[in-house]
Amino acid sequence: MSNESLKKLLLGCHVLAELVLRSCYIDTIEICSNTLKKLVLQSFDRIKILQIATPNLMHFDIKVNNMEEIMLPSMPLLVHASIFIPGLYVDGEYVTRGPQMIHNLSNVQSLQLEFDYPSRKVLKKDISDYPVFNNLKHLKLINWSLYDFDLAPFLLHSPILEELTLSIDGWIMQFLDEEATREGPRDALVQREFLKTVRIKQYMDIYINDNGFVDRLINKLFAHIKIIGEITRF
Repeated sequence: MSNESLKKLLLGCHVLAELVLRSCYIDTIEICSNTLKKLVLQSFDRIKILQIATPNLMHFDIKVNNMEEIMLPSMPLLVHASIFIPGLYVDGEYVTRGPQMIHNLSNVQSLQLEFDYPSRKVLKKDISDYPVFNNLKHLKLINWSLYDFDLAPFLLHSPILEELTLSIDGWIMQFLDEEATREGPRDALVQREFLKTVRIKQYMDIYINDNGFVDRLINKLFAHIKIIGEITRF
């Protein structure tokens, strides 16, 4: 499928509400639709240019291994978004796409962010780069690290956040845990008064259990959150 054939398809579907594209060999995608409610872009190896104009979108799911240019407009009706933030090296330097990819998702109610590289490399340290998530109630972070800053944009800018889920891969976290330990503790950048639920999903349980990783992680959370109503491990 080419970008032109995709455009023709969309022009011929006047009431299209859901579009799912998986494993397509297409490097430029332009999607313009006033009727689209759900958009899924999955299992793409590379997209050179992604332009989306879907003002009535409610569900957005994207996982692309390599994106050079992405343009996401404001999505005022967005309820759920699942975003994979890929790493990108330009001239040997790591270029972050974190703030750019989530900037126009500020109205979302449920947000899942997955990093293919440790979050401390993906997220910028200037909190002003991030939007305020006034409607965000559920946040899930995959491949989250121990570093203080990683949660600060969300805890500071999500006033009604109720549930935080951290999904942890033991092999990745082993490296991050050791690196954070070498650098020593840091002061919390922001402390939230209350969070209703924290859910911790573990992979590679042998590493995590043997090294008390989850206990250290929970202690780290209390540096950011004064009161946590419930902590669940699964």
